[in-house]
Amino acid sequence: MKQSKLIIFFMGIINAIQYHKVEITPENVTEQVSFDGYYATPLGHIARGKPTNEKNAILKQFVDMAKSIGKIDYPIPEDHQKTLLSIASEWCNVEAVEYLLENGADPNTKDSMGATPLIHAVSSQVAEDPKDCLKVAETLLAHGADPNIRDKYKYTALMYVTPPKFLKKGPDKTEIEIFLRENGAKEELLDGIRRIAGPISQIFTEVK
Repeated sequence: MKQSKLIIFFMGIINAIQYHKVEITPENVTEQVSFDGYYATPLGHIARGKPTNEKNAILKQFVDMAKSIGKIDYPIPEDHQKTLLSIASEWCNVEAVEYLLENGADPNTKDSMGATPLIHAVSSQVAEDPKDCLKVAETLLAHGADPNIRDKYKYTALMYVTPPKFLKKGPDKTEIEIFLRENGAKEELLDGIRRIAGPISQIFTEVK
């Protein structure tokens, strides 16, 4: 019985699957292909958006394909070099994050902005429920995520959930702040200044 299940599993990796009328295989799962005229990697395309059971089932197949060719931490070119784990974390997709980490995804990878999956999770502006983001943060730290890594603005995950009052927006993330502080998140003397300088410098970067 175990042998037959193993054969079925590997056949699922080898065979192409249909996704938005596109044949996805291990050879093109990390390549940019056309989805109705929009070019994106299948990994990046499936990871964005509100998590659903159907999407996560397909995502897991894509993860298996990427893992089979040693690219589970592939930096997705159309999305600031984020890995699939970073995108799933940004959408606070608990099931996808757990599956990726169980399959060897690195919880401390950085994208082109220096942000880690943990930073994407706690600073998410697209997730519907902050509790899902807390669960993702808990899962990431349980798998070795470092809460004190800084992005290009010198921001840590903790700094994104404790902005100055005049910059504060979005849902309350007090629970995430408490969790981070209780699990090794540290502050430096200059972090108060960085809380203001980081968002301001980001605004000027986006305007250029």
